[in-house]
Parts: sequence; C-alpha cells; structure tokens
Amino acid sequence: NNYQVMKEDTSFTKNTNVFSEGIEDMRLYVSQDGSLRFIGSTLSYSHTDSIRTIIGDYNIQSHSCENFINNNSPYNNWCEKNWAPIPMPDGSDGFIYKWRPMEIGTLVKNDTTDTYDLKITVRKQLDYRFHDMKGSTSFTPYGSNGLIGVVHFSQETSPRQYYHRVVVLHKDTFDVLQCSDIFCFRRPCVEFCIGFCVLDSCFGFWISQMDRDPLYIEIPINKVLSA
Repeated sequence: NNYQVMKEDTSFTKNTNVFSEGIEDMRLYVSQDGSLRFIGSTLSYSHTDSIRTIIGDYNIQSHSCENFINNNSPYNNWCEKNWAPIPMPDGSDGFIYKWRPMEIGTLVKNDTTDTYDLKITVRKQLDYRFHDMKGSTSFTPYGSNGLIGVVHFSQETSPRQYYHRVVVLHKDTFDVLQCSDIFCFRRPCVEFCIGFCVLDSCFGFWISQMDRDPLYIEIPINKVLSA
C-alpha cells in the first residue's frame, strides 16, 4: 500500500505536554472558492486549555496541512468537534454546528484574538430523527436543489456503537428533503464515516473501524434512499 504521511504546518505554534496532540477527526472538503480545505479538532493547536476546531488548506503535492485558522466555540464549550461543512446560498462556507435544533453558522474574524467566531445564522427545529445526531461528512450538491451528507449518533455501550443516516437538505432553505433509515456499515461498533461521495448508481463511503482500519464501501442508492 502506498500510504502518504500527512504533515502539519510547523510554522504554527504547538502546545506541548497535552493529553491529545495534533489534529483529530479530520475531514477534507472543497471550499466555495474551489480550494481543498480540512477541518478537524485540536487541543495542542488551540492555544487554550480546551479542544477547538481548526481549519486550513490541504496541500496535495506536499501532503501537508497549512494556513491554520483557529475557531472559537459559539457557546464556550470545552470540546468542539463534528462541525459539518456545508455550502451557503450566498456562496460562503457554512458549518452545521448541531442538528436538533439545527444550527448553521459562518466564520467571522475576531480581530481582538486573531481567531474566528462561528456566527449562527440559521436555526431550524427538526424532528425526532435528528435527536443526538452529529457530523459526520461535509454536504455536497445532490440533484437539482439538494445537498447530501452523512450524520451519526452513538450509544454508550462497551465498545461504543455508532449508527448513521444519509440526509438530503434543500440547498437554500435547509429543509429536510430525504432521510434514510438508521444503519451501520458492517456491525454496531466504533465505526465512523470519514468521507462520502455520490456515484452514478451508488453511494461511496470511507469509514474507519475502531478508529483505525479504514475501509471503502459502495452501497446502491436505492438501498439507502427511497425514490
């Protein structure tokens, strides 16, 4: 296997002697400006004693994460993760912060701290299907007026069990157009969806198993979403 080691931008100051180093739960997404970006969670790069999200550019040639941007918690929570990138109607990059109620925000520069604040601009009340839902993947165009992505929730068993839904939102109103039944990919366990794509007749999913052992799975669209 020809694996490439992902490198971090060493010009960005890194906290030491913390229990979690580097960038966790990283997802790649295409920004509205066409650039390839990443979002993840970090303690060592947060410059606080809390876990914060971090965004930057992903350089395909050098396999490196560059131009880090630190983001503040909109509610001053200790741990931030699972922000799902989503294109906004005005052409900016948005992030789904939570699902019930749905809250979507955009990043605004905080000149005082040289960081960015997530300003919540969309709030919607969703039904019971979105209780405890989080993440997982970025949302991308689907059909004539949809945005599609994957969400998940977990049950605190030992080991923890993850379950997933594929969701289609309206690209302008963010109303729910379609929502799959709950499913797991192989078995109920720590099974996380780290990437998603739409093919001609299938959905493609990249998953991690027990936070390792990545796997690519294709599932026919009609097995996930009804017509």
